[in-house]
Amino acid sequence: MKVRISTLVILLLLLGITLSGVKEFSAWPQVLDLWLQQADPATLTGHPHFFRYMVAYPGLMLERDYPGLGFSLYCCLFMLLNASVWSAIVRKTHQVSPSYLIWGLFFLVHMFMNGRGVIAWSAWLLGVSLCIDMSRAQVPIKWPVVRGAVACFLGTVSTGVFVIVLFAIFLFFLERWKAGGVKLRNFSGLMALILLVLCGYVFLSYFIVAIEKNLDFYGGGMQGLMLMLKHGMGKIFFAGGGLGLILLLLALPVGALGALFFFFGPRIRPVRKLLIISMAGGLFGFTVLTLAIPLLLCEAGSAMRRVLRFLGLRRQPVAPVVGARGLNVTD
Repeated sequence: MKVRISTLVILLLLLGITLSGVKEFSAWPQVLDLWLQQADPATLTGHPHFFRYMVAYPGLMLERDYPGLGFSLYCCLFMLLNASVWSAIVRKTHQVSPSYLIWGLFFLVHMFMNGRGVIAWSAWLLGVSLCIDMSRAQVPIKWPVVRGAVACFLGTVSTGVFVIVLFAIFLFFLERWKAGGVKLRNFSGLMALILLVLCGYVFLSYFIVAIEKNLDFYGGGMQGLMLMLKHGMGKIFFAGGGLGLILLLLALPVGALGALFFFFGPRIRPVRKLLIISMAGGLFGFTVLTLAIPLLLCEAGSAMRRVLRFLGLRRQPVAPVVGARGLNVTD
C-alpha cells in the first residue's frame, strides 16, 4: 500500500503535539460516567449512549493503560483521518492540494477541540467524501455502504452530528437514485442493498431513540424543541427586547424560501450543499456548526487561488487534455 509522505509528516506532527503535552484530549461526560460505572458494552444494547460509548471505548482503554495520554493518542488517529479525508476532498473537488495557510488553519481549529469534536469531524468528513462520490451518478463508488455505516457510527458521539450525517447521506443517495446511479442488477448490487437495509434499520432506530432522548432531556414536546434551539445558534431567536421574535419572524419565510430553493432550485455544487446542511444543523448545537469549518476552508482555499490569479500572483492552471472518457468534473 502506498503511503503519502505528507501523511507520515502529519502523523509525526500530531504525535509530537500529543506526547509533548501541547494538546490533550479527554472523553466527554456521557461516556465517562458509563466508564466509571465499569459498564460492559455487551450489556448496553438498547442504551441511548451505546454507540457513542462503543466509539470512545478503545480510547478509554488506552487511557486506563496510559493515564493522561491514552485518550489523546486515540484522538490523534482521528486527527490523522481528518487530515487525510479532508485533503482528499479538496483534491477531489478542486484538483489541487490545500495550501500551507489552509492546512495551518485546519490544524489550528483542532487545537481548540475536545475529544468529541475531533471524532465528530471524522464522521462528517467521511460522510462528505461519500456524498461527493454519490453526486457523480455514473461513477462507481467503492464500499458505499461500509463508508456510510462508519460515518454514521462515528457520528453517534453527538446526536446533532449523527442526524446531520445521516440526513446528508440519505439526501445524496436519493439524488443518485433519481439520476439512475444506483445499480441493483448484479450480485454485488443486491448484497449492497441488503447491507443498506440492515444498516438503515439500525441507524434509523438509533435516530428515533436519539431524537426522543434529546427532546426528553430538554423537557419534551415543543418546549424541548425550543430549548434545543437555545443550545445552538438558534439562541439568537430568544434574544430579549423583542429582537428574538423579530428575527424569528424574518427567519421563517427566508428559511422556507431557502428550503424550496435548496430542494427544487438549480443544482448546487455538492460541497456548498453540504455546507448549507451543516450550517442549518448549527441551529441545534455549536458542535454541529463546527462541521461547516472544513468545508469553509475548502471553499476559502479555492477563493484565495482565484484572487491570486486575478492579481497576477499565480499562474492560470493548464487546461487538461480531454481523453476518450472526457473530463471527470466532481464539483
